[in-house]
Amino acid sequence: MQMDTRIRRFTIAPFAIDGELMGVGAWDENLKSDLIVHLCSELLDDEGPVFQKSLDGEFGGIELQFASCNGAAIATFCVGSTVASSAMFLSGQSNEVDRQVTTLFTNSIRSSSQRIVGSLRSDAFEAISELSEFPLLIVVPWGNELIDDAQYAHIQELCLHLAAVYFSRQLGVS
Repeated sequence: MQMDTRIRRFTIAPFAIDGELMGVGAWDENLKSDLIVHLCSELLDDEGPVFQKSLDGEFGGIELQFASCNGAAIATFCVGSTVASSAMFLSGQSNEVDRQVTTLFTNSIRSSSQRIVGSLRSDAFEAISELSEFPLLIVVPWGNELIDDAQYAHIQELCLHLAAVYFSRQLGVS
């Protein structure tokens, strides 16, 4: 008998590069791809909690940098040397870990965003710390014109599926 290890639901909150929350949604497991779930499972199995990996096949040209600890993770998706998207995964298992990782992530994206758009509002990305429905995926697509729509679509799918697999493992979904 094969065990179902997918997370059924998680919250998704995308932010614009100026720090504005673009909305809050939820993962719909009906949109999942078994192929991408398998790829993400293999990545986490083979590479461990911290890695940098250039992908191949359908995701060729995408590089993933991933660091996780105690139910929280940060991922950076690049095309070549160009950063395409930043993401934070919070399982909600530890308030202290979530708070520390959120501070690290928010400071990093504020700094990057300020370099891209110039001055930021004082409340840029502040909504991140106000989100409280876990598990939670925060995503900042950087909107770089050097990266085409097809590559961004691949990164979006990869990010969503990686979050689903990561949260399933962290929360022991079966």
